[in-house]
Amino acid sequence: MMYPDDVILASEHVEIVKDCTVRSGPFDSCSAVMDVQAGDIFPFAGLVNRENGWLEVELSQDLFGWVSPQDGRLTE
Repeated sequence: MMYPDDVILASEHVEIVKDCTVRSGPFDSCSAVMDVQAGDIFPFAGLVNRENGWLEVELSQDLFGWVSPQDGRLTE
């Protein structure tokens, strides 16, 4: 789901750099989708929220979520 401040970037993966909770949207106030651990790698879904840098990840075939830039980073 695109939010008004999202931008599209080309990258392949998001590496989780510290244990965190993936959210349903690009804000701490969004509902929790699942907990992930440092070292986990997920496909990058292609969107970054311009306002706060949150990254959209694909957790499974039909499940997407958002990770803060403090918790995940784009990788190839």
